[in-house]
Amino acid sequence: MDNNDDYNDFLQMLEGLPQDQALQVARFFQTQLEVRVGMLLSDGLSDEQMSQFESLMNRDVEKMTEWIDRYAPDYEDDEIYLSTRADYEKNAERAGTKVDELALLSRYAQLKWFSINRPDYQEVVKRTVRELHQLVKANIEAFVSAALQGTDIDPESGFWVPPTANSAE
Repeated sequence: MDNNDDYNDFLQMLEGLPQDQALQVARFFQTQLEVRVGMLLSDGLSDEQMSQFESLMNRDVEKMTEWIDRYAPDYEDDEIYLSTRADYEKNAERAGTKVDELALLSRYAQLKWFSINRPDYQEVVKRTVRELHQLVKANIEAFVSAALQGTDIDPESGFWVPPTANSAE
């Protein structure tokens, strides 16, 4: 099963919920995914690497420009940039707007940073989506309840922990 199948299966689990609740549960899933992926990807990184990535995520223009100048001075010829730019142009055209150049550079820098510092990024995301999907599927009622009520969140990690896992410890 690939990530699209997992996502479609997840959406089917939410079919019985009112739209506002389904959206809240989907956002909770996304937040849980981001927390878990972030924790896995940050493992083993230096303080400098973490600081670089935070600057890129926060769109710190000065630090982002410094990073690009240092690590990707010919970025306009980089396949990652060209692909990202094409996506942004397509989305801007669809929306009838201009490309947000800061958002484009920020996204490019993040992707380039991953390619340099965590080339396994995509595999980590895929694996984490599968694992979280399986956990949610096995505990869908508890997950929906946690999403709607903010319960069963580990205060240290920010992870949602099914009640059965909590009581087993």
